[in-house]
Amino acid sequence: MRIFRSSTYRQTPWKNGGGVTTEIIVFPEGAALSDFDWRVSMAQVSSDGAFSEFVGIDRTLTVIEGAAMTLHFGEQRKVRLSPASPPFDFPGDVRVDAVLEGEALTDLNVMTRRGRWSHDVTKIGGNERHAVRTNANCVVLFCSGGAVTVEVTGHNAALLEKHDAVLYDAKGGELELACHGSGDALLIELYKQSA
Repeated sequence: MRIFRSSTYRQTPWKNGGGVTTEIIVFPEGAALSDFDWRVSMAQVSSDGAFSEFVGIDRTLTVIEGAAMTLHFGEQRKVRLSPASPPFDFPGDVRVDAVLEGEALTDLNVMTRRGRWSHDVTKIGGNERHAVRTNANCVVLFCSGGAVTVEVTGHNAALLEKHDAVLYDAKGGELELACHGSGDALLIELYKQSA
């Protein structure tokens, strides 16, 4: 188990230079945008514009606070995302333009390198105890607001405040975790693909 506090995150420029991303966890540790296997990050989107292109990457975007935006995939497809929307999956190597509805927003972005890793992202609401059983190789729980406590058999309980995260290396074995508290969280399950 490893806890990541929001005060320690590093900020990096967007790949296209249009803003700044707050990197939460990257694997392998210290990997660059060109060679990571998976990455969890936050970004503040304050103006309309194109998303960075990531060839061979699958992405999941979740708006965690602020206003809404509409993603334009060419002229055929539009998807509106707000803090009430479920996590949204899309390939990182397609052209995407974002149009904001008013004020800025903050999103959480999960990316995995296709063929090496895959992922699932699930919202977990506060004020109830949630029990999760997973066979993922790695599990990240990210506190998107308020505070949550995570309990995993064999580990100390972890108290996460807003934008903190905890990483569990399950090594592909079954992992049982419980999450409860006054806040909201995102469960990120990461699966290593067989060669």
